[in-house]
Amino acid sequence: MLAPEELATIEAFMAETENIDEYKRALAVLTLEDGSPLSRTGLSVKHVQRIRRSFRSIGTEAFKDKRHNNAPVLLSKSQRDEVNIMLTTTTPNDHGYSNSPFWSTRILATVLKRRYGVLSASRIRSYLLFRTSKLSFHLLGKQDEKADPQAVAQWKDNRQERLNEEFSDSDTVILCEDEMVLTQAATTQKVWTPRGTFPAVIETNRTRKNRNISGFLNLKTG
Repeated sequence: MLAPEELATIEAFMAETENIDEYKRALAVLTLEDGSPLSRTGLSVKHVQRIRRSFRSIGTEAFKDKRHNNAPVLLSKSQRDEVNIMLTTTTPNDHGYSNSPFWSTRILATVLKRRYGVLSASRIRSYLLFRTSKLSFHLLGKQDEKADPQAVAQWKDNRQERLNEEFSDSDTVILCEDEMVLTQAATTQKVWTPRGTFPAVIETNRTRKNRNISGFLNLKTG
């Protein structure tokens, strides 16, 4: 694992470089450190591991393009700074996309085309912009529209004492349950949001066909 100061060095390099390939190599190393899939970077695990070892040996020179075959820079440094502010302070709702609270590569590409007149067919460029803005791609939490957090908390408080008593009773069986739902409908699975946040999506569609599967675990015996 890289030290915090090494991670800071990589992020500073990414903020300064104008070369998309150098940026992608640095991003891949950070992605590897996060434990996230490398498929979005277009580089293999072994390749990125070699880059990381080289970085520890020679610093940010490990990210430099040895062939000098630089990809064109679609956005200037100042424009990328503007995009960074846009991604961290606004949502697609602020740019004419109703009922779209989360950024996607498609929406970002359209906004960039409208604002700066540039359009890239590569999703990697969008991933780089999201990463620079410290957004990560992860699963959403889900919350049923009828959920009542206060009622759940009160239920737990009222039963905690009884639960402690039942655990000490050898004649009592205590089970915990979990379930999964197989469904035909497409649902929002992952979105770009600031690191460390897990916004919930309210589930309201009760008409789609599905199948519930439940499982139980005896907490005393395992």
